[in-house]
Amino acid sequence: MKKYIFGLMLLTVSAVGHATLVQYTLENVWQDNGQKMTGSFSWAYTAGDFENGLGVFSEIYVPGWGTDLSGLNITIDPSSIEVSLVQNLDSTNVGVTLKLNVPLTPTTGSQLDLTTSKWEDFNGANHLFITGRVEPNVVPVPAAVWLFGSGRVGFLGIAKRKKV
Repeated sequence: MKKYIFGLMLLTVSAVGHATLVQYTLENVWQDNGQKMTGSFSWAYTAGDFENGLGVFSEIYVPGWGTDLSGLNITIDPSSIEVSLVQNLDSTNVGVTLKLNVPLTPTTGSQLDLTTSKWEDFNGANHLFITGRVEPNVVPVPAAVWLFGSGRVGFLGIAKRKKV
């Protein structure tokens, strides 16, 4: 029974420690024309290798474009976010570059670098952002993890009781 419980604990640690997911939100990202850009994305990474993770937007609103994710190329890394069209449609332009003051981490966000962050309008002219930041969302540990953990503790108690 002791070997079984130890094996179960190792299986749990390896399954939980495999990949980590952090959710981020664009907060107060305002363009100099008074329009607001919103969105949220997740960043999946393996422990100890945050920089080489993968970011995916779950929702985004780009002024002048809207919310259609399928028409956008979005590149995310810990220091910047780039948004462009998959293809140029009827002279419609979408070009957004959000550079961050400091790279994102699993627990900290960053202000936009307002001197290098820019957006391109429909005529190809570059404009600036006047404010904005990217913040991680605190994601609570799912109830299933707590339930599974308490079940493991119960198994340990049963194993000790049978031993005595």
